[in-house]
Amino acid sequence: RANEGWDINYGSDKNNPSVLAQGGENLKVAKTHAYIVKLNLTTAGKYTYTMEETNIEVSSTELSVPGSYQGWNPTAKSAYRLESKSRDFQYTGIYYYPANTEFKLYDDGKWLGSRGEVKWNEDKTKAEFDLGEGDKGDNIKFTEGGWYRITANTKKMVASVAKTGWGIVGDATPGGWDKDQMMTYNPETKKWSITITMVDGEFKFRWDASWEKNLGGALSGLTDGGDNIKIGAGTYLIELDPEAKTATVTEQ
Repeated sequence: RANEGWDINYGSDKNNPSVLAQGGENLKVAKTHAYIVKLNLTTAGKYTYTMEETNIEVSSTELSVPGSYQGWNPTAKSAYRLESKSRDFQYTGIYYYPANTEFKLYDDGKWLGSRGEVKWNEDKTKAEFDLGEGDKGDNIKFTEGGWYRITANTKKMVASVAKTGWGIVGDATPGGWDKDQMMTYNPETKKWSITITMVDGEFKFRWDASWEKNLGGALSGLTDGGDNIKIGAGTYLIELDPEAKTATVTEQ
């Protein structure tokens, strides 16, 4: 199907099994195996596909993250999920975790925890660790509440965590356009804030230090991918409401 919707989808043509039909019947898989599936759209009206068995290993599509924040139930909807869209044993996900949260990873019946030391950086915003299965893996703990990106590679059995969220970036900030200044999240108001000294210049808001999701333009009505925001030199309290797409800048 196209664009993750059902408006354009192709299945089996019951009158001619060698080609696909718009809105056709479900395609049957003869046996459980890893396959390379190819779709051929070169001839209009005669689309075809092939399925070839392969020995390429594929991972599960997701890992759950059971922990103290939801009662350690790995299959419950309340357990966060890390995704592996390519099914290449590499998973990632970003969620908010309360202070003192302990957690593990869970992959189709296997519990995965930290094996050995969790190596945090100096300001406790990033950490790396090896993964151990079952009783060889300890709980991982977030002392501070916040939004964290968790990444895991279950082939290499390594993982990392990094504090993330909304930040400001621009030539008006201490880090220029190369390094985001992370904002502080308030879980009660769901707003973000930072007190920062700026120079004459411009800045924008962006999520997870990536341009894939950024806000700019007028503070009273920020827009996705909007214009840079101009600001003069000074120390400011900057507050962001990403749901309402509004922000305030108050000189201190």
